[in-house]
Amino acid sequence: MKSSNMTLKDYKNLITTIEAHNFYYYGLDQPRISDSVYDSLMQKLITTEKEHPEWITKHSPTQRIGDKPLEQFKKIKHGEPMRSLDNAFNEKDINNFCSKNQNAMTCELKLDGLAISCIYKNKKLEYAVTRGDGVQGEDVTSNIKTLSSIPLQLPDDAPEHLEIRGEVVIFKKDLEALNSKQKQSGNKTFSNPRNAAAGSIRQLDPKVAAARPLRFYAYSAHGDHLPGSHYERLQQLNKWHIPTTPKVVKVSSPDHIQAYYQQVLQERATMPFEIDGVVIKVDLIQHQEASGYTAKAPRWAIAYKFPAEEAQARVIAIDWQVGRTGVITPVATLEPTQVGGVVIQHATLHNIHELQRKDIKINDAVIIRRAGDVIPEVVKPIISLRNETCIDIKPPNTCPSCGSTLQREHIFIRCMNTTKCPKQIEGRIIHFASKHGFNILGLGQQIIQILCQQGLIQKPSDLFNLSVQQLTTLPRMGSKSAGKIILAIEKSKYTTLPRFLYALGITEIGKDTAKLLSKHYHSITKLQNASIESLSDISGIGPIVGKHLIDYFSQSENINEIKYLISQGVNIQEESKEPDTTHTAVITGKFDKSRDEIIEQLAKIGIHVSSSISRKTHYLICGQEPGSKYDKAVKLKVPIIRSNSLTEILTKLQSS
Repeated sequence: MKSSNMTLKDYKNLITTIEAHNFYYYGLDQPRISDSVYDSLMQKLITTEKEHPEWITKHSPTQRIGDKPLEQFKKIKHGEPMRSLDNAFNEKDINNFCSKNQNAMTCELKLDGLAISCIYKNKKLEYAVTRGDGVQGEDVTSNIKTLSSIPLQLPDDAPEHLEIRGEVVIFKKDLEALNSKQKQSGNKTFSNPRNAAAGSIRQLDPKVAAARPLRFYAYSAHGDHLPGSHYERLQQLNKWHIPTTPKVVKVSSPDHIQAYYQQVLQERATMPFEIDGVVIKVDLIQHQEASGYTAKAPRWAIAYKFPAEEAQARVIAIDWQVGRTGVITPVATLEPTQVGGVVIQHATLHNIHELQRKDIKINDAVIIRRAGDVIPEVVKPIISLRNETCIDIKPPNTCPSCGSTLQREHIFIRCMNTTKCPKQIEGRIIHFASKHGFNILGLGQQIIQILCQQGLIQKPSDLFNLSVQQLTTLPRMGSKSAGKIILAIEKSKYTTLPRFLYALGITEIGKDTAKLLSKHYHSITKLQNASIESLSDISGIGPIVGKHLIDYFSQSENINEIKYLISQGVNIQEESKEPDTTHTAVITGKFDKSRDEIIEQLAKIGIHVSSSISRKTHYLICGQEPGSKYDKAVKLKVPIIRSNSLTEILTKLQSS
């Protein structure tokens, strides 16, 4: 197709037209032109770019095929944490939420996919980041750019700077087709749409993501000159051809929420994508800002989860698994059973007390339950189907791993052979190297198990003595892969206090408790010397956790292990005491530094940056060419700091 009469303006309009049709097809699932007409538009674009290569922009739809493969994902800190949501499971929970948030609200679908933050600068997609741990995520820009449902460039009336958060999903029918291709090529299939979406985005080769049927739906937007209503912001995104969460409605009472919830629950099976509930949000942004946040979640939003999905299965056997703390957990092996699109073969019975209380027998027909990412559990036996083939389950008297005599502790049975039990050793080292611990990339559970079985490691600190030669003795381990693991082990030596504490595997010390302790004590030495009284005084710690800490640090083998880790070069970055965030600022206009840098520097002096202005705002930071926030600040009599220099802004704030 010839395009010799095309002008640069025509070329840009053609890109806009194609992006609009991408929105109708991928965002709304309502194509307005046939595939053949769409193909002709794309061919016209390709021909034009061949004739005018100087016009080609990286934001053209032809550039979505994917860049060269990455070696690894770099980490990017979120400007505002990507918090999770608190859950509601019944009408009482919703009534309680509404009593605390007596404002107009919105209801929307809770898509079951991968959360992504897309940052636009100068109206162009700058980068995209996964949720990660909520504070920082992985830079997956190359993969996100391959999604036709995400515009690479925003229209002229969009803000210069915009953050869009949403969910990457795969339609159910698209997953079936993808799995069919995976089988034909001899590759592993995906168990559910969420895993397929997450696995596709986390591919180091963007061409893999480009070949997958991924779609994006936005659920929030933050930036200058946006409407003050969450509902209206979503409508605005649609006008910019950014698909938003479907079926968003405004509600005004708990009864309206219940009606919406029941309607969506009935339609769930016929929806093209997986959902696991609905989300209720306070509509006005200023009311959201006034409600604020807890440590983990916004107070102005809640996820109303659907009931857990259940199915009938048969218990083939009971396995007794030994955890890193020595607790023996009964796990049911089941006939393969599909629950909510996932094939289940194992389900937990939690502990010996639960096993006996539920009266489960081998060969029983049982009800199994799966809720979201929660490990499937056995709910109860179907007594009416029990027959003479059903066999009583007898708990073991000796450890399945080391043969030591087991002890009964309340509702648990435990192996007390903590230093020599192989499964406990494996579990502790796996925990040490895990994502929230030392995060040693490439050193997975299977490799650690083999290393332990071969006697190459017996405690976490042994990992730092491994060599490439030792690793190459492992099955299917070449020198290149071994070298990468050794490099990852070396890199992991530079860690933070919360990660170090979590990695030690102290009873009751999860990642959140580790962060809390780090903020109070700032170093491992101070924590080791802490008294039970000072530990118990910390909100969220209490006497039980305090006792576990005291017990752990009173054992010489634990202190020696910490000392040895440090002697091996482990560098624990001491936590600097962060200032209390007691003031809120709003930013408008242009500055000599990027927004991200301004937000980061303000946080260091205890100032939180909000996206909207209210009477509770302490400062408006006003650069060149300010927007409507300036007028609102004047009206509300909010103090205004006028400067486009970050250095000058910080000086004025610290002296005020």
